[in-house]
Formats: sequence, structure tokens, C-alpha cells
Amino acid sequence: MKNEECGQEKFDFIEKLVSELHEMQDLLRDRENIKVEYEKEMSQRIRMEEESHKIRTSLEEQLAERGAEFNRITADRERILQVWTQMLDDMRDRLMGSSHDSDKESLTRNIQFEFPAPAAKVVSVVGDFNNWNADADPMEKDKEGVWKTSMSLKPGRYEYRFFVDGSWKNDPACSSCMPNKFGSSNCVRIV
Repeated sequence: MKNEECGQEKFDFIEKLVSELHEMQDLLRDRENIKVEYEKEMSQRIRMEEESHKIRTSLEEQLAERGAEFNRITADRERILQVWTQMLDDMRDRLMGSSHDSDKESLTRNIQFEFPAPAAKVVSVVGDFNNWNADADPMEKDKEGVWKTSMSLKPGRYEYRFFVDGSWKNDPACSSCMPNKFGSSNCVRIV
């Protein structure tokens, strides 16, 4: 009888081992399936990142091309505007018969420039009329903190800005501006 009990215990033990072996095989199969899914997801993520990088690179290239094109168009417009301004000035001079320097001098007008900046230390008006020289026309501050200067200008179209403590500023009173080649804009004054 002891042999029978011993045989039954061995059978139960082997059956338990086989059951645990099946469970381990199931766990290994699940683990392998999880690994395959993980590798698929990682592969898909890598493809998406590569595609995203390609799209980003393409957009950056397009933006650079359009920026260069915008700069070319702006430069062309500025050249055309300068040519037209010169042509109009020449036509006006011919129509007015002002071919002599004394006649041109009589056409100059005294133009006032003002910039409110009570805390500023140094302010200059800079533009076409002084070859964009920030040292050419320093302004003086009045009691209210408004910087002022006046200059004699011939009739025409002038682009200008204020140079305030080393920074470029536009005239807050000016409503007419023109894009410049530095990505900002210049004020326009018609005399």
C-alpha cells in the first residue's frame, strides 16, 4: 500500500510539474507576444519620427526659400520706388523750371521732428536725408521730455527712424511706414 501511495504522490507531483510547465510556456508565449508588439510600436514610432523630421526639414526649407523671395521682392520694390521717386522729383523740377541751385534752395522747407522719450539719454533722427548717420542730427529734449529738431528738406519722400539710446524706434505720430531690408519698417515723411 505504501508503494501505491508513493506512486500516487509521484504521479501528483509529476502532474503538478507538467501543469506548472504549461503555465510557464503560456507566460513565455505571452512575453514573446508582448515583445513583438513592443517592437512593432517602436518601429512605428521611429518611422513617425523620421517622417516628422522630413516634414519639418521640408517646411524649414520652404520657409527659407520664401523668406529669400520676400527679401528679393522687397529689395526690388525699394529700387523701383527710388527710381520712381527720382523720376517724379526730376519731372517736378522740370515743370517748375527749377534747374538752378538757387531755385532748388527756395523749395526747401523747415521740417520738425519730435519723439517723446522722457527717460532717454540720447535721441537722433536718422534717414535718407542724412545718409542714415545716427550722429548727424542729434535732437534736444524739452521740459516735457519730448526730443525735437528741425531741418531744411527739399520736397520729396523721405524714410526715417529715431535712434534712441542705441535702439531703433519708429515715430509714434507717423501713420505711413515702409518695410526695410532688416525685417522691420521705416517711417515715411512726404515734404
